[in-house]
Amino acid sequence: MIPIFNKIIYLFIYLCLFSVFDLYGNIVSDSSRKNHTTFAIKVGSVFNTNGAEFFEIYKNTFGGLVNGFKSAPEIGLAVKVQVADTWRLALTADFTTTTFRDSYFQEFQDFGGKGYRYISQDFNFKQIPVLLNFEYSPYWRNQFRTFAGVGIGVNQSITIWNEYINSSISYDKRVSGQKYNDLNMLGAYRIYSAVDLGFDKKSLDHFLASLILQLSYTGFVGNIDIYKKVRNEFEIKQEVLEKTAMPISGYISLSLAISFNFNKKNKSPK
Repeated sequence: MIPIFNKIIYLFIYLCLFSVFDLYGNIVSDSSRKNHTTFAIKVGSVFNTNGAEFFEIYKNTFGGLVNGFKSAPEIGLAVKVQVADTWRLALTADFTTTTFRDSYFQEFQDFGGKGYRYISQDFNFKQIPVLLNFEYSPYWRNQFRTFAGVGIGVNQSITIWNEYINSSISYDKRVSGQKYNDLNMLGAYRIYSAVDLGFDKKSLDHFLASLILQLSYTGFVGNIDIYKKVRNEFEIKQEVLEKTAMPISGYISLSLAISFNFNKKNKSPK
C-alpha cells in the first residue's frame, strides 16, 4: 500500500510542475471570467489519522487488539465560483465511512476467582464535512493548472459502537449492547493542493471541463462522549473513561474528480 501511495504522490508532484511549465504555452487569451461556476464530483481514498489516546484506552482498558484504522472510500461534491482573477470560493460536501471489527478472549480476576470473556467489537464512524473553501488558482485559464486552498466548516460525525460479550461469570457487569449511537457536530478545517487537467485548451468553454487530482488533509475540532454507557460496567472505576475522546482526529485524502462548467463564454459585442 505504501509504495503505491508514494508513486501516486510522485505523480502528483510531477503534474504540479508540468502545469506550471505549461503557463506560457497554453494560456487562454480571454478576459477575466468573474463568477465563472464549476461543479465537481469526486471519489477517493482517505487515510485516517488515529486518535492515539482512543486506541491506547481501547487496548489497555478494553483489551482490544486493533491499533489503527484502515483506508476508507470517500465521495464528494463541490461548487466553485471565480470571485477574482486568481481566487475562487468553493462549497464542498464529502462523505466517508470507516469501520473496524475486533474479537478476542479476555481473562480477568473476579471476587470468586478467574473469569473469562469472549468480546466482539464493531465500530462504525461516518464523517460528513461541509466546508467553505478559499482557493488560489494563479493559472486558472491554462489547460493544465494547479491550485491550492484552505477551508473551514462543520463535520457531522456519526459514531456507532456495538459490543458483544460472552462471559463465564453470570453476574459480570460487562454486558452486550449498543454502547454508542449518536450524531455530533464538530468543527472542521482543510488544507489542500490539486492539479486540474483540462480536456481541451479551451476547457472553460465546454460543459465537460477537466479531471482533478487532489491531495488534502481534513482535521476535526472537538470530542465526543463515547464512553458514557460503559463507565459503570467496571468493578473498579476507570478514570480514563470519564474523558471525552476523538477516535478520528482527521484524515489525509487522495481523490480524483471530474468537473463541469456552468458558464459559457460570453461573446464580445461586435
